[in-house]
Amino acid sequence: LTWLAAYRVPVIAMSATLPPTIRHELLAAYDAGLNRSTPTPDSDEPIVYPRITVTSPTGPRIVALPPSSRSARFTVEELNGETAEIAAAALVEASHGGNIAVVCNTVRRAQDIYRAAKESAGPRIDLRLLHSRFLTPDRIAKEQELRDRLGPNPVREQGHRPLVVVATQVIEQSLDIDFDVMFSDVAPIDLILQRAGRLHRHEWKAKQRPAAHHAARMILTGISRIDGSAPVFDNGCLAVYGAAPLLRSMATLDEHLTSQHAVTSPDDVATLVTRAYESIEAPSGWDDTWAAAEEVAANLRAEKEARADM
Repeated sequence: LTWLAAYRVPVIAMSATLPPTIRHELLAAYDAGLNRSTPTPDSDEPIVYPRITVTSPTGPRIVALPPSSRSARFTVEELNGETAEIAAAALVEASHGGNIAVVCNTVRRAQDIYRAAKESAGPRIDLRLLHSRFLTPDRIAKEQELRDRLGPNPVREQGHRPLVVVATQVIEQSLDIDFDVMFSDVAPIDLILQRAGRLHRHEWKAKQRPAAHHAARMILTGISRIDGSAPVFDNGCLAVYGAAPLLRSMATLDEHLTSQHAVTSPDDVATLVTRAYESIEAPSGWDDTWAAAEEVAANLRAEKEARADM
């Protein structure tokens, strides 16, 4: 961003879930290329969402925008189980007639859940596997099939069976598709919200949604709870994201769900992201695990910054 600014290249960065600190770092990097300073925002700055933030010689300008007319609401549950239990639970949900997503943080975990589901699915349920290691033509074909069945303008065919899609993070980014229920490995709060954006997404599906799936549900996996202490995460989830953002994510959701029965988008998005990345503190009983995770995250960031400087 600094070099782009130095060459006077305009930049538009788009994100629905950008933490305030990261937003400030991006603005400051661009301003540095123009030899101008970026005032640090006040800690009590009101949360404006959705928004456009624009650099200027006098500091960042905020343009508030009206929210989208589309609103989504989903409940959050947890499933403490291994891959076989997750596969079985997804098949049970599909047996009610719905289209189910299982989002995994690693390719191996997705493959394991897919194999377990395939052993028990039988002929009444369709199974699909989607991850980044497929050859490009195969992945494109798989994604197009999902758009045809679950996208905003589906190809209307009779006789479609319930569908279980086992996927990795590729499903959270660019696929405009609609699921009835989602199982998702625990992830940083912004990614959980991104994934939840594929729940009950399209209006055409509302009248066709099975009775068992009238309410959107997110079921978090890769997590276990023991006697009020800090949650324990699947090793694959830890390898991908590290403990600190996962602990912050769960603490933020726990806090939110003590007063709310569900998460509403877009209303809760900015508040949850800001809370998770900026101000959430360790809940009672999590202190030692939290402190150790934060130290590891700080050391990793310092190491990355040192390598970047070099």
